[in-house]
Amino acid sequence: MRDGAPPPPGSLMPVPQIKDYEILGKLGEAGQGQIWRALQISTNRQVALKVPRSGVFGSGKALARFEREVELAAKLKHPNIARIHDSGIHRGVYYYVMDLIEGVHLDEYVKQQAMGVRQILEIMRTVCQAVQHAHQSGVIHRDLKPPNIIVSADGQPYIVDFGLAKNLLDDDLNLTISEDGQTAGTPAYMSPEQAAGHLDRLDTRTDVYSLGVILFTLLTGESPHDLSGTRHEVIHRIIHQDVKRPRKICPKINGELESLLLKALDHDPDRRYSAAGALAQDIDNYLTGAPLQAVPPSSTYQLRKLIRRNRKLAAGIAAVILVSLAGSVVSTAFSIRARREARTSKAIGDFLRDDLLGSVDPFKGGHKNVSLESLLDIASENLKGKFEDRPLVEASIRFTLGFTYKNLGRYEAAESNLTRAHELRRERAGASDMETLSCARELGWVYWRQGRYDQAQVFLVEAVEGMREVLSEDDPNLLSTISRLAWTYWSLGQYEQAERLQAGALDVVQRKLGSESPHAPDHMEGLAAAYWRQGRSGEAVELCEKALDISRRHQGELWTETANISKFLALMYQELGRYDEALELNLRALEARRQIYGPQHLETLIMVGRLGSLYAEMGQYDTAEPLLVEAEETSRRVWGEEHQMTRANIYNLINLYESWGKPNEAAMWRAKLAPKRAREK
Repeated sequence: MRDGAPPPPGSLMPVPQIKDYEILGKLGEAGQGQIWRALQISTNRQVALKVPRSGVFGSGKALARFEREVELAAKLKHPNIARIHDSGIHRGVYYYVMDLIEGVHLDEYVKQQAMGVRQILEIMRTVCQAVQHAHQSGVIHRDLKPPNIIVSADGQPYIVDFGLAKNLLDDDLNLTISEDGQTAGTPAYMSPEQAAGHLDRLDTRTDVYSLGVILFTLLTGESPHDLSGTRHEVIHRIIHQDVKRPRKICPKINGELESLLLKALDHDPDRRYSAAGALAQDIDNYLTGAPLQAVPPSSTYQLRKLIRRNRKLAAGIAAVILVSLAGSVVSTAFSIRARREARTSKAIGDFLRDDLLGSVDPFKGGHKNVSLESLLDIASENLKGKFEDRPLVEASIRFTLGFTYKNLGRYEAAESNLTRAHELRRERAGASDMETLSCARELGWVYWRQGRYDQAQVFLVEAVEGMREVLSEDDPNLLSTISRLAWTYWSLGQYEQAERLQAGALDVVQRKLGSESPHAPDHMEGLAAAYWRQGRSGEAVELCEKALDISRRHQGELWTETANISKFLALMYQELGRYDEALELNLRALEARRQIYGPQHLETLIMVGRLGSLYAEMGQYDTAEPLLVEAEETSRRVWGEEHQMTRANIYNLINLYESWGKPNEAAMWRAKLAPKRAREK
């Protein structure tokens, strides 16, 4: 405060005096503290500043709870969670500083905007995704309610007040008890186990219940529980009584949505959604017309959802139903198909048992300690001429072998199996058959991995054009294939074409599946790559950072797409000279790749080499050298000395030693680049 400034109206305590902060007014009360609007003088930024109600703590428990709130909230980095910027003690007063969210409570916002069911679900999906981030960070909020969710003028919700938050690994239950001995929290939004004081049972499902109460209240205008009477009476009902049926209160809620609400509000935590992310996914399923986890997966239900999501197929499905009334014709057709599929399954099963697994069965003369790759090689060899009279069986097995080889980084073996599978399916099932198109997609991606981009383009164009004829525009198979084709154009230097494809796919995902869909990051990364190569670095970095945030929240760090985005964003940071940020991302991406793929996979080696190159560029030659040597030695052992990856790693070592001022070592590695025949002379 400036000298002589009057205290804000409504303040019951002296205006706090915190160094570097000018208090502008009181915002309100939250948990055990007061929230003040303040100006951070050093940055000229308005913030929210929280201090204890009385300025100091009356007990050690209150202090411990305040300190824990700061600790847990500070580790959460999510666009819909208010961030902590600063904390400390000034003249005996504890404080912490967070984002100033200008807005209103969630329930007030819903009323002001007269939001409908779909709008409420969309904003709650965002809230659930933010809570999921906290869950993945090991934090449960335990006091989720509309006043702790602030919605800004642009409609973005922000979770605030982690005063009752708990680390999932924290066993200090005393911090959950208020000063008067009662369970801390707001009864109307408590789960039964929290209301009963079973503090050792509180986990992510406790927050799910609170989210369910919020959603129920927003949709129906009433609480799922009778809140009349004393606190004790309300808590008794929450513990012992079932929630109200939402459709009896609000007829516009259909059966599916009621099932979703009742699953979130199930009295038994084991029958609830396991975490906020699962609830967010079912909300997304409801909005996109996909089957819900909350609804038992009966055949009738699945068929109804299929028709709703694929209106163009409705007439065909109706025709099938009409024909089925004739009885015998359809029964015969299905019988023939069933027998054919049974024969195919038996043939594949026999092959796997006798020709593949038999190679390691000691009772059949097999060998012990055979590796997975050796098993695949044996299967590929035994497959020759085995199914000449049943080509589609061979095609199915070869597709599986090729797909597995591709994931192992054995691209030549993947190519031969996928090429044969594609030929057989194209000849016997036709070019528009979905399995044929899947073969084309995987074969195209193998060519891309080998750097044979022109050939990759041919097969990926075939796959995209064919899938567009038989799949809906938001089908994940089509979207992923479009992304692969876009990356191929990018590798060919056709950046505008790559941008067009990725932008179109991203538009479909955001329109049909939502801006936070797990499918969005793939296309966001590809679009960022196209921007980057066209000199739009600011847009590229911003979009890639957003993609990484979504991927981490939805899929976690140990997810292929998360690692891919981290790798590309790190490359951009490196080229911009942001080395510390690039280093952090590269280290995380390398660890993820080692766990996902193993130490000898191509993707892991790429990251080892890239990390070594970054250290070299930063001048940390001692750290860079063992990484680059590891990458070269492993690639030479796995693929041979003439492989492009081995040669790329040799180039990296040459550059390292030249920059390091070690010309003799650089010359030694340069000699290894000469063709093998020249070195042998």
